[in-house]
Amino acid sequence: MIYWYKSSRIAASRRFPRTDNGNHRKMSFEQLPLPLEPPPASSLRAPSFAEALDLIPTWEDVPATRRRDMASALKGAARIIGQPEATIPCDVPWLNQRLFAKRPAVAGTARARFANIVSLVRATLRRLALHTPPRRGHADLPEAWRAVLEVLPDGPGRSCLRGFARFCAGRGLLPAQVNDEAVADYAAEDSRTRLSASSANRARTVATAWNAAVRAGHPGWPPHELASLRRRETYVLPIEAFPESFREDFELYRQRISRTDETGRRRARFVTRGAGGPKIRLRPRTISTRLFCVRQAGSILVREGLPAEELRSLRDLVEPSDRAGLVLDWIADRHAAKHGLGENAEVKGGQISQVAETLRQVAVHHVRLAGPDLAAVKEFANAVKRRPGDGMSPKVLQRLRRLIQRRPRALLLHLPDELMAEARAERRPVVAARLALWATALEILMFCPLRVGSLLELRLDRNLQRLDPRTGRLTRLVLYPDNVKNKEPLDWPVPPRSAALIDEYISKFRPAVADVDNPYVFPGEDGAGARSYTGLSGRLTRLIADYCEVDVHLHLVRHLAAWRYLKEYPGRYEDVRRLLGHRDIRTTQAFYIAFESEASAVRFDGIILREKQATRTIAAAAWAGRRKARRGGKAPGGTS
Repeated sequence: MIYWYKSSRIAASRRFPRTDNGNHRKMSFEQLPLPLEPPPASSLRAPSFAEALDLIPTWEDVPATRRRDMASALKGAARIIGQPEATIPCDVPWLNQRLFAKRPAVAGTARARFANIVSLVRATLRRLALHTPPRRGHADLPEAWRAVLEVLPDGPGRSCLRGFARFCAGRGLLPAQVNDEAVADYAAEDSRTRLSASSANRARTVATAWNAAVRAGHPGWPPHELASLRRRETYVLPIEAFPESFREDFELYRQRISRTDETGRRRARFVTRGAGGPKIRLRPRTISTRLFCVRQAGSILVREGLPAEELRSLRDLVEPSDRAGLVLDWIADRHAAKHGLGENAEVKGGQISQVAETLRQVAVHHVRLAGPDLAAVKEFANAVKRRPGDGMSPKVLQRLRRLIQRRPRALLLHLPDELMAEARAERRPVVAARLALWATALEILMFCPLRVGSLLELRLDRNLQRLDPRTGRLTRLVLYPDNVKNKEPLDWPVPPRSAALIDEYISKFRPAVADVDNPYVFPGEDGAGARSYTGLSGRLTRLIADYCEVDVHLHLVRHLAAWRYLKEYPGRYEDVRRLLGHRDIRTTQAFYIAFESEASAVRFDGIILREKQATRTIAAAAWAGRRKARRGGKAPGGTS
């Protein structure tokens, strides 16, 4: 095993020769040989945080205060990651994936402290020659690169392109020779050698800054643009990557599930099964999910070695049925590897269930599959589908238990008021309107635990009702069957305090971010239509993480509502079913029986405690007698 460290005076590889018993014998740093060049990356093994903590006190050229801060930063990073120091390698790619996985507040760390930890960890990695050295300015670059960088205005774009220019100059590339391959190579090198939350998006950032310089027409800047790469590399191929016959069948499937014709016009509202469409109209988000799952299944088959030319239609996804099984196995293996599960771990629900159900519907309704292949596809879908009796997944239950702790729960309950107070103090109208929008969305979820899709569809002219013409105050929140997932209407009273907050948002703040004729309570980013699912859910999730210091997803607010009610009224599952809009009470019981089990455990602990109190005198007398017998030379039980 070889470690690679760097001192301000020397650079050396640290080798631990094995002793006769097979253990490693450590050598002093001064005894190590001095290589002329660092060994290749493939032969390096990064030391652990624990080993780095042992090394830090030996860096006598570093001030004692700095060494103490570096050691404290490593321990703080280990606490944020949630692993012991001995199991965390000083490996930049490994740390990039885990150190920035949580927002600082969720890890219990202030933003300033987190930034300080990252800076000191970088310094430690540089000392170990495992991180790129800090470089400022561009005076050390070749003349060709200095000339083009100097025409850019000072700012983040110029700073980003400066690092890319240094990478290209090291490989002998001139500005006119830069291409997409150079950007990809730089992004790979950057993610391997630089500790940063933005390393995963470096290729996109560089391409965006480069293209902005091209469009600005700066003199001397190369005129060609670069491909704007995705923020996250995906294995799902675009529909254009499949044969023409597959694309035609894909379009027919889209028309069937969306009940439209080739021009995009909606067909009749009432259709029979013979017309080839679903009995009820699917939501746009459901349609896009189904179409994506079809492309996902086809892409996995191509990734696993099936030539794309053999996918002539959607039938080729499910016939033979082994192909559907291969797709689901691949998703299950990927999920297990991502979450550190065993090879035989059971994977249900979520993505694998969506893909399996889509393949089942394609087999049954679109290609009219029959025989053993159809039976196998149905069996696959049943095997990965979460049943009402399965309850919450362990991950969701763990997140909920963190949320119901007293501090984060209190912070969440008062978060709408805090955001609205910030909106009132904000001088910028658009920023203030957005703060008020988030506050209003959270306030509605607090007193009426809607699904996010229903929240997005709320309209001023339809769902917010004001029954008292004298006051004009908002009194009821009404959702019709087409607003609710299970088609059960909802008529909910609005508390006066919540009504005042909502009305303040609508009258004072909403006009700054909404078009005049936009009827939606939460307008889209451009002022038209409704806000997107990702835009609302993602932003609220980040706000809860920053303000309440817990990592949640927005649907968890519904679970919190059930927990709050059952805590106050144990066993009243029918009330919770109505509260959340479940069709079947078995779903409610399966999801929230864990709350009853926890309450039973607390009650049982109380019984044990009371019994211990009642029998304390008897036990004390018995133990005193046994101690007296031991002092008299008698063994317990009366024998000598």
